[in-house]
Amino acid sequence: MSVNFAILHLVVASLVFSFYDLRDHKIYRYHLIFALALSIPFININAFVFGISNYLLFYVLHRLSNRGIGMGDVRLSILIGIYAGYFSQDWRTIVYSNLMSWIFAGIVALTLLILRRTRLGDRLAFAPLMFAGLFLSLAL
Repeated sequence: MSVNFAILHLVVASLVFSFYDLRDHKIYRYHLIFALALSIPFININAFVFGISNYLLFYVLHRLSNRGIGMGDVRLSILIGIYAGYFSQDWRTIVYSNLMSWIFAGIVALTLLILRRTRLGDRLAFAPLMFAGLFLSLAL
């Protein structure tokens, strides 16, 4: 499959998921199913393993955090793992992607708290931060 299609897929998916997560605080299942179906042509063994392992990591975190991480983010982690596995053969890419996403989330949450735009316990749109972490890890 063409790398150009995979790049276009990544850019469009990041915009769609980020928009709806910021607006509705929701990752719509039908968007995710559509994105996963369109990603089938560029899924190789590496992308498959990265996607499944990232999903398992986020699922465990979802359960341990008393659902502090939403199931939409858990499901989206499959797609993030697929992108990381397709564009990079190095497992550190997905580790860096997740670490940077969580660091970005902390920075955004602290900034919003300091500016009094949110309170403790409020929801934070995590999809844009997941894609930001992925883009940064792929650029490194």
